Amino acid sequence: MWVSLVLVIVGILAAIFFLDADDLVNAGIRFLVLFAVKDALNSISIVGPYITGLFNGVYGFLATILLTLLVVHFVKKYFKM
Repeated sequence: MWVSLVLVIVGILAAIFFLDADDLVNAGIRFLVLFAVKDALNSISIVGPYITGLFNGVYGFLATILLTLLVVHFVKKYFKM
């Protein structure tokens, strides 16, 4: 539970301070590709659930980053900050 909260906070800080909101298209493509393959890996019999769990964590981290980048892009575009 607390690991998810740490990932959310780190994702928000990384998106604000280290990533560029103009790179929103590439981040969105990465997000969609990860979404497409994260459940497909569950079909591997022995290690599938572990790989899917790892990808779900990365997916949650990227979702936080992408949402923060969307907000930053919106603020920069419409409020000229």
